[in-house]
Amino acid sequence: MRMLPYRTVENVIEGAVLTFVDIAGQKRAEQKLRDLSDDLERRVEARVAELATANLNLARETGQRVQAEARRVTDISAMRRLHDLIRIAHETEKPKLLQTTLDAAMELTGAKMGSLQLYDPASRSLALAAQSGFKSSVLEHFGIVTSHMISCCGDVLTQGKPVVVEDIAQSSLFQAAPALGVLQAAGVRSVQTTPIIGREGRLLAVFSTHSTKPYKPDEGTLRLLDLLARQLADLLEARADGESGRARPGNENPKSK
Repeated sequence: MRMLPYRTVENVIEGAVLTFVDIAGQKRAEQKLRDLSDDLERRVEARVAELATANLNLARETGQRVQAEARRVTDISAMRRLHDLIRIAHETEKPKLLQTTLDAAMELTGAKMGSLQLYDPASRSLALAAQSGFKSSVLEHFGIVTSHMISCCGDVLTQGKPVVVEDIAQSSLFQAAPALGVLQAAGVRSVQTTPIIGREGRLLAVFSTHSTKPYKPDEGTLRLLDLLARQLADLLEARADGESGRARPGNENPKSK
């Protein structure tokens, strides 16, 4: 509504002029504009959320591809080490053979530290034969391991199967065990231990890899670790058979007589 004064030719106000305007259409147009604006804002927010999700998925997929490629490179390198292990088995000393096996296991698991221990059936204990990355305090503690010691190696002696501890601080295996403090002081957070079993089911040795962060090997890594363990078992037994054959009476070289 508009109200204007009514004036005479002498410029005297004698009344008022009222004008009524229907603004219902204008109100409807304004409301529709607001609705369109709100709808557009919702669409923009939804699209932004979709793009954020797409970017997150892309980053995840990219990370997975990078991890898969790194896994592939690691597996190829480990298989090469296995091939080298077979090639050098008969022309290298036993300590180097054991160290090469341990290096391959550490590469497979991305570990910073590792140890390999040989089993002595007479004393039913494990004796350290190869290691990498450990300080003397750790080596002294795990130099000889029996089934009574609370550790992954001791657990392997008892169970005869692989042991994986994703986080030693959260594991019941290490609760109140002296080994926990020793490993934590060395910066160890996770451990996997794989037994090396001979043809007749006899324990020959174990190798362990130690990571500085919580870690659990995937199925592919566990299969390769098992393959590595079986390969070393075959090589150790073949070497032992060769040594025992040379030591038997009557096997002297006839030319030496």
